[in-house]
Amino acid sequence: MKILSIFIGLLLCQPIYAGVTITGTRVIFPSNQGTVTVQLNNSENQPALIQAWLDDGDPTVMPEAGKIPFILTPPVVEMSPNKGQMLRLIANGTENLPQDRESMYWFNILDIPAVSDDVKNQNILNISIRSRIKLFYRPQKLAMTQDRAFDSFKPEYNRHTQELNIENPSPYYLNILDMNLNSDKDKLQYKESITIAPYSIEKINMNLSFTPKTLSINLINDYGATEAHQAQVESVE
Repeated sequence: MKILSIFIGLLLCQPIYAGVTITGTRVIFPSNQGTVTVQLNNSENQPALIQAWLDDGDPTVMPEAGKIPFILTPPVVEMSPNKGQMLRLIANGTENLPQDRESMYWFNILDIPAVSDDVKNQNILNISIRSRIKLFYRPQKLAMTQDRAFDSFKPEYNRHTQELNIENPSPYYLNILDMNLNSDKDKLQYKESITIAPYSIEKINMNLSFTPKTLSINLINDYGATEAHQAQVESVE
């Protein structure tokens, strides 16, 4: 299956937006279910052709068949104007994934808008919009709940290298939207999003002019909402 291309004409001033959207900001696939569904919605007054696929982290590469432990159906569908469409994800080899932690993949759709008859012979810019959200495979018998995982992160600041290390000792992915480093007088807001894999450490070069005492982070939960959490920063040389 090949990704459908972007068609470019001569008219470059048209606005770009996706008519077909995915309901939700992530997909959770519990290990005790054989299938889950993903809802798409077409808000336009014209049909759209949708191609859907999964990848394992590299957005530029279409994974080989059998590399992703899920089947996505239908992979190509035409959506009617102002209608919805359900896509199904079917487990296909998930028993071979780690059962002591989450695994993460990506769910993609390509929205190819229709071209009306009155503009077919004109020079226009017709752009296919790609949407991409995280897909988490979640084993049922994990060592802790997600609420406990959100409070378990351990920040450490190395004053010599000016590097912030955030340890995730939990079996869940931690999706950080942004964070604040604070001392008694100083504060730094870090606005880049970070995803920390289970049982791993994220290292960030901060180049701070102060030694932080606390780290406040906004974590994204299963519903796409943010939750504020805070921890003391251990300072080392």
